[in-house]
Parts: sequence; C-alpha cells; structure tokens
Amino acid sequence: MKEIPGFQKFMLPLLKFASDKKEHSTNEALEYIADEFKLSDEQQNELLLVEIKKYFQIECFGQNLI
Repeated sequence: MKEIPGFQKFMLPLLKFASDKKEHSTNEALEYIADEFKLSDEQQNELLLVEIKKYFQIECFGQNLI
C-alpha cells in the first residue's frame, strides 16, 4: 500500500483545485485529493476524514464548520 501523503504534499494540489475561484464543497475537495493521489478507500477514510477535515475546521476557518 502506498504511503498516505502528509499535509505538505496535498496542500498544493488542494490550492490548485481551489484556484478557479468558484465555490466548492468540502466533499468536492476531498474527492479531488483522493483522485489526485489515487488513494484506496481505506486511505481515504484515514486521511480525508481526519486530516483534511481537521485542516478545514481549524486552520482555514478557526472554528468548526463541518
């Protein structure tokens, strides 16, 4: 199984995804990252549900919006 990328690895693709200046749901961003890194379902559950949601809740908005 491939190693799950860390925060620093998935941040640039996520910023590129958001650079179209359109509104995107968190789920769209999560799906994009999963596709970009070809993550297995298990990896998606581990990374996407924990790390990315944590980032959106704390780092981006400073509050729990999810």
